[in-house]
Amino acid sequence: MTILQDDLDELSKWAKDWRMFFHPEKCKVMELSRSKRSTNTKVEFSMEVNDSGNRHTLAHTKVEKDLGILISNNLKFDIQAKHAVAKACQILGQLKRTFRYWDSMTFKTLYSAYVRPHLEYCAPVWSPYRRKDISIIEKVQRRATKLVPYLKNLCYNERLIALNLTTLEERRIRGDLIQFFKFFSGSNLITWQKSPSKRVEPTGPAGGIRRDPHCLQRPGITRCDQREHFFIYRVIPHWNALPEEVIKSCSLNQFKNRLDIHLDNQRLTQHEALRLGSIQY
Repeated sequence: MTILQDDLDELSKWAKDWRMFFHPEKCKVMELSRSKRSTNTKVEFSMEVNDSGNRHTLAHTKVEKDLGILISNNLKFDIQAKHAVAKACQILGQLKRTFRYWDSMTFKTLYSAYVRPHLEYCAPVWSPYRRKDISIIEKVQRRATKLVPYLKNLCYNERLIALNLTTLEERRIRGDLIQFFKFFSGSNLITWQKSPSKRVEPTGPAGGIRRDPHCLQRPGITRCDQREHFFIYRVIPHWNALPEEVIKSCSLNQFKNRLDIHLDNQRLTQHEALRLGSIQY
């Protein structure tokens, strides 16, 4: 804890040298730990807030907003999911009261422009991994697609096909892959604590046959279940499943086009398998 307080003192000194001071009410402490310590044992931190040398004791918080994302100390992002759903439902309600006639083109234009962005804002950062959070987000689109009268009696998957849409979960995977391609191609630079670019080494006589050369290895995970669902850990399995021609795209636009074709083919294969399964049944 002494090291953290020393870091805060260095920040205060830097701000003072540059005649800049931190807003005391915007500086808080969030403890990310599996420890069950009581509130009476919380360590207090302080910072200088003005030239007079007065120090401000930082308040403790469990949820804080950073660039529009609500981050909680349990790293589950359920509060962010509920916030996104509430905002999307509010906008959807306004659209329903404003527009009386809905066809597929009207719906797709309005939904894609005003509702879906709230459900996908910075999704690579907070992408939900618990089924209940995934479900409440998907329910917004599930309910919204019923606004088109002649699609109302179809099942959800049939409505998506008719509107040329995909599930929000599939779109989040697509967004993760696009973001990772930016890192992989060098468009976005980031200093990883544990580099994801380590190649998977073939093991055994058949290792070089069964594993593609572009496959990446996930960094090790210790003592943190939530870390398994962080961006770099969840995206690598999907990345390794991509065809080599998609990964070797020369530009971001080319990668998006090839990725969409691959995902569409994958989706059509799944629908065909389900259709044949229902016929045989």
